Amino acid sequence: MPDRKRVVLFKKKDADDKYNQLLLEHHFDPEFIPVLDHKLINIDAIRTILQNGPSKEQLCAMVLTSQRSVEAINEAYSGLISLDQHVRDEWHSMPLYIVGPQTAEALAQLPLFRGANHDGHWVVAPRASELIKSFSAQHLDSTVLFLAGDKRREIIPEALSAAHISLREIKSYVTCVHP
Repeated sequence: MPDRKRVVLFKKKDADDKYNQLLLEHHFDPEFIPVLDHKLINIDAIRTILQNGPSKEQLCAMVLTSQRSVEAINEAYSGLISLDQHVRDEWHSMPLYIVGPQTAEALAQLPLFRGANHDGHWVVAPRASELIKSFSAQHLDSTVLFLAGDKRREIIPEALSAAHISLREIKSYVTCVHP
C-alpha cells in the first residue's frame, strides 16, 4: 500500500470525528492540532435557574445554539443536590429552540432531559436563521432564556427584539486559545 498523505486539520479531534473517518476512508493520514478551547462560565447562575425552574424564573422558552451550552447545563445540573419533580416537569414541557441536530442529541442525553417526551416542545433547525422563523407569539408575555458563547452572532437577539420578545442572555462559555 502506498504511503498515506498527511492532512493537517487545525481543530480538536472529536470522539467520533467525521473528518477523521472521511480522510481515513480516502487513504489520508489526518493529524489534528487543536487551536481553540472553550471554558464554561456562569455555572452557578445556570444552576440557580435550573433549580428554580421556568415558572419561578419567568421563562417561557430556552434557546441553545451550541453543544458547549449543553455542556454548561450538564455541569450546572450535576452540582444540584436534588430537583423537585414539578420543576423537572416544567423543564420537560418548556419549548426549546435548538440549533443543530447534534446539539439536540447532546441535550437529550443529559440527565435533566433524558427520557422526556420532546415531541412538540423541541424545535431543531440547522441554522439560527432558520430557527427564528419558528418562534411563537406565545412568548410575548414572558422571557426567553438564551445560553450562548462569547462569540455568538446577533441573529437571535435581533430577531427576538424585532418581535418584541424579551430575552435573558447568559454567557455559558468563552472561547480561548488552546494551551
